[in-house]
Amino acid sequence: MLQLSVNINLEVLFDEDTHTCSIKNQAVQVQTPYDLPLKMEHILGVAEKRYGIFTLGSKSVIGQVLPRDTDITVIFEGNSYPAHTHKTTAGRIDRLSSLLNLQHLHVNTRLAYEYNVDKKELLVSMPKSSL
Repeated sequence: MLQLSVNINLEVLFDEDTHTCSIKNQAVQVQTPYDLPLKMEHILGVAEKRYGIFTLGSKSVIGQVLPRDTDITVIFEGNSYPAHTHKTTAGRIDRLSSLLNLQHLHVNTRLAYEYNVDKKELLVSMPKSSL
């Protein structure tokens, strides 16, 4: 399911003699997840740590727009990690063992994610409340 935000503005003329309406001008604006801030938080799970993956979920704001079977860059603490999105599972990012083997990343660590569609970059950080 994809959530859209739709705004419609109509300029309507009412004819008092015939009691009819006509539309003089219309403007429709649709915002997709690409237009929205692609930010979320997620708690690191056992399988993610064990297999070196992120499972952000296919219905998450990032999982909905993350391209499948694509190379992306994950950035954590100023370091870049090459990664690859899963071929069939939406919202899953593979090849992150080198990142997830860092000692301060453990199961139940809360992480904040921000995805840049144009650069294919996932910025990962530890929210202030987790420090």
